[in-house]
Amino acid sequence: MTIFISSGLRQVHAQTAESGTLDPIHELKKQKVHSRDTTGPLLTQVLNELMSSGYSPGQLKQQLFVGMSAAKVHDIATMATTERESKLLLLLYHSRPGLVPHFITDSGLKSIFERHGNQFLAKYHKQMNRDVITDDLVEVLELYSPANAVVISSLCASAWYHNGPRGVSYASERLLEMTYYVRQNELAKRSLVLRLLKEEGMIYLPTQVNVIYDWSGHKPTPIKLGVKEWATDDIAGLERLLDNPYYGWMARRQLDRMQVIVEI
Repeated sequence: MTIFISSGLRQVHAQTAESGTLDPIHELKKQKVHSRDTTGPLLTQVLNELMSSGYSPGQLKQQLFVGMSAAKVHDIATMATTERESKLLLLLYHSRPGLVPHFITDSGLKSIFERHGNQFLAKYHKQMNRDVITDDLVEVLELYSPANAVVISSLCASAWYHNGPRGVSYASERLLEMTYYVRQNELAKRSLVLRLLKEEGMIYLPTQVNVIYDWSGHKPTPIKLGVKEWATDDIAGLERLLDNPYYGWMARRQLDRMQVIVEI
């Protein structure tokens, strides 16, 4: 379960202010004119902060994109230092979810998953398969190490609260958790890398999760997330990964499991 630290960003920003260093997220967002010399290095700092911070990924992503227009995001992506960082920024932007209500009751949570569970799953299936989340953007995961790919998948899947973390109910925490699992599972269905990492036990991608009602003690509601089985239409993608420095050996092992003979 993701750990959320209230007012984390305010603590980070206060620390940067006291030390006299610039907050890269704030500096990037306030830029009015973008150039490769200034915007690119700032974006690198921001992405590094997103992937290395101990604070909630959903909170940091919300801080980055709140109030930022699609046009500005694309302008920044155009000025990225590398194509990899450009694609990563766009993937994070287009995978941002709607915000979760910061206070719901167990009854409200139970209604969502016992009465409208299929609608909840369908909502995030549609969201993570929009045209703007192209295969090209999803495949940027192939350019990152396994450890960073896991973090990026967490950033893509994470949501946040409408009114911040203060006064959040137990049920809202569970709703945020479920949103995370569903969205990460949908991303994994589109990513060979995440599926390979699951095969090697390097990422936790449950196929079923239980909705827990902490306050009322209601019987947990099991939610099946589904799984994409390996099939013949994955072979071309796996063969493409054979020369990848991070995932080549994983792809070969999976092809062996599928009893596919690869010509060298």
